[in-house]
Amino acid sequence: MLALAGCIVALLLIVNSFRDDESSTGSGSGKQATTSQGKGGKDKPDVPKTYTVHEGDNLGTISQQFGVPVAKIEELNPDIDTQILNAGQEIFLR
Repeated sequence: MLALAGCIVALLLIVNSFRDDESSTGSGSGKQATTSQGKGGKDKPDVPKTYTVHEGDNLGTISQQFGVPVAKIEELNPDIDTQILNAGQEIFLR
């Protein structure tokens, strides 16, 4: 049972790495995020204030892309349906 869980995790990591490779080569969907200044006037370009959802996005991939835990995204966006994200929907990341 534990081996099966390990295989599933490994498979998910492999699939996500292929998605990351596509977006870094420019053949991805051209995802863009809105950056904003954080408290104290310091720029936080790595974690934008908001993100516009694109086709195929889910909280897990957005979490990995920006390093923001899924639980934090859910906390910042209590009105979203975490199972169904719609392209064009704007969510808060910080």
